Amino acid sequence: MTMAATSALSAALLVPLLVLLHLAAAARGIGVNYGTLGDNLPPPATVANFLKTRTTIDRVKIFDVNPQILQAFANSGIPVTVTAPTATSPP
Repeated sequence: MTMAATSALSAALLVPLLVLLHLAAAARGIGVNYGTLGDNLPPPATVANFLKTRTTIDRVKIFDVNPQILQAFANSGIPVTVTAPTATSPP
Protein backbone atom coordinates (compact mmCIF):
# COMPACT_ATOMS: atom_id res chain seq x y z
CA MET A 1 0.00 0.00 0.00
CA THR A 2 1.39 3.39 -0.93
CA MET A 3 1.76 6.28 1.46
CA ALA A 4 -1.01 8.22 -0.33
CA ALA A 5 -3.39 5.25 -0.10
CA THR A 6 -2.64 4.82 3.60
CA SER A 7 -3.28 8.52 4.26
CA ALA A 8 -6.55 8.43 2.31
CA LEU A 9 -7.71 5.33 4.21
CA SER A 10 -6.79 6.92 7.54
CA ALA A 11 -8.72 10.09 6.64
CA ALA A 12 -11.70 8.02 5.47
CA LEU A 13 -11.83 6.29 8.85
CA LEU A 14 -11.09 9.36 10.94
CA VAL A 15 -13.80 11.65 9.55
CA PRO A 16 -16.76 9.36 10.43
CA LEU A 17 -15.27 8.77 13.88
CA LEU A 18 -15.03 12.52 14.51
CA VAL A 19 -18.60 13.02 13.32
CA LEU A 20 -19.84 10.31 15.70
CA LEU A 21 -17.94 11.84 18.60
CA HIS A 22 -19.42 15.26 17.81
CA LEU A 23 -22.95 13.84 17.68
CA ALA A 24 -22.45 11.98 20.96
CA ALA A 25 -21.26 15.17 22.66
CA ALA A 26 -24.24 17.12 21.28
CA ALA A 27 -26.84 14.64 22.58
CA ARG A 28 -26.75 15.56 26.25
CA GLY A 29 -30.34 15.02 27.22
CA ILE A 30 -33.98 15.47 26.48
CA GLY A 31 -35.78 18.69 27.26
CA VAL A 32 -39.29 20.04 27.01
CA ASN A 33 -40.88 23.45 26.74
CA TYR A 34 -43.21 23.95 29.70
CA GLY A 35 -46.13 26.06 28.51
CA THR A 36 -48.62 27.60 30.89
CA LEU A 37 -51.23 28.91 28.44
CA GLY A 38 -53.85 26.21 28.78
CA ASP A 39 -56.90 25.10 30.69
CA ASN A 40 -56.95 22.55 33.51
CA LEU A 41 -53.16 22.32 33.88
CA PRO A 42 -51.72 20.25 36.75
CA PRO A 43 -49.89 22.09 39.53
CA PRO A 44 -46.18 22.73 38.87
CA ALA A 45 -45.14 20.41 41.72
CA THR A 46 -47.09 17.56 40.11
CA VAL A 47 -45.44 18.25 36.74
CA ALA A 48 -41.95 18.35 38.28
CA ASN A 49 -42.53 15.10 40.14
CA PHE A 50 -43.96 13.43 37.03
CA LEU A 51 -41.01 14.48 34.86
CA LYS A 52 -38.51 13.33 37.45
CA THR A 53 -40.07 9.96 38.29
CA ARG A 54 -41.88 8.85 35.12
CA THR A 55 -39.82 10.18 32.19
CA THR A 56 -36.28 10.51 30.90
CA ILE A 57 -36.70 14.26 30.44
CA ASP A 58 -33.82 16.01 32.17
CA ARG A 59 -34.28 19.70 31.34
CA VAL A 60 -37.14 22.18 31.07
CA LYS A 61 -37.59 25.58 29.41
CA ILE A 62 -40.17 28.08 30.63
CA PHE A 63 -41.19 31.32 28.97
CA ASP A 64 -41.80 33.57 31.96
CA VAL A 65 -40.54 33.88 35.51
CA ASN A 66 -43.19 31.86 37.29
CA PRO A 67 -42.29 31.49 40.99
CA GLN A 68 -44.44 28.36 41.44
CA ILE A 69 -42.70 26.57 38.58
CA LEU A 70 -39.25 27.66 39.75
CA GLN A 71 -40.03 26.47 43.29
CA ALA A 72 -41.38 23.13 42.03
CA PHE A 73 -38.20 22.41 40.09
CA ALA A 74 -35.83 23.89 42.70
CA ASN A 75 -34.83 20.55 44.26
CA SER A 76 -35.80 18.22 41.44
CA GLY A 77 -32.38 17.97 39.83
CA ILE A 78 -33.94 19.09 36.53
CA PRO A 79 -32.32 22.27 35.18
CA VAL A 80 -34.73 25.05 34.15
CA THR A 81 -33.99 27.60 31.44
CA VAL A 82 -36.01 30.81 31.65
CA THR A 83 -36.52 32.81 28.47
CA ALA A 84 -37.66 36.41 28.29
CA PRO A 85 -39.19 38.35 25.43
CA THR A 86 -36.78 40.64 23.60
CA ALA A 87 -38.78 43.69 24.65
CA THR A 88 -38.00 43.02 28.33
CA SER A 89 -34.26 42.54 27.95
CA PRO A 90 -32.00 45.52 28.67
CA PRO A 91 -30.44 47.35 25.68
